Amino acid sequence: MYQLSCLKADLSGQYGRFVSVLLKNRSERQVTQTGGALTVVADSVIAQRLNAFVAICLCMDDTVRVVVETDDGETELTVQRGRTLRDVLREAGHSPYTALTERANCGGRGLCATCGVRLETEVAPDHWHDELAERFGYPRLSCQVTVDRDLRVRLVDDKLVWGGRE
Repeated sequence: MYQLSCLKADLSGQYGRFVSVLLKNRSERQVTQTGGALTVVADSVIAQRLNAFVAICLCMDDTVRVVVETDDGETELTVQRGRTLRDVLREAGHSPYTALTERANCGGRGLCATCGVRLETEVAPDHWHDELAERFGYPRLSCQVTVDRDLRVRLVDDKLVWGGRE
């Protein structure tokens, strides 16, 4: 048996759900939470490595900083790790859409290409089309970017197909 403890854990948060799914079908594992500490007892070396990964995720700060650049200046946001950039921007009043596409978009499914933003912070592409877009200088789709680190984002002012912001 291996035991691993993490001091800043919260099983009710985003990573807590991941821990629950990961540990769901393991009969010889035990997860306990006392105050803010999480203890995971594993039954094999592989489980120990998975638990180490989970513990690292749990020990990470749940918030990250997103700096949004517009023509009016910069806005610094503190947001929960793991959310999509599109949702973060919209909730903060910095919609990635133009006046036309604010109502006519795919709802964050990556189908319409109307929520493009410029990422000043390098974020590895998740999909082959993101890699091509980056290579040719196209904006990244904010609905397909997961905020998992500090980011600097520039809103695209004039979109050739969908018009300007105003």
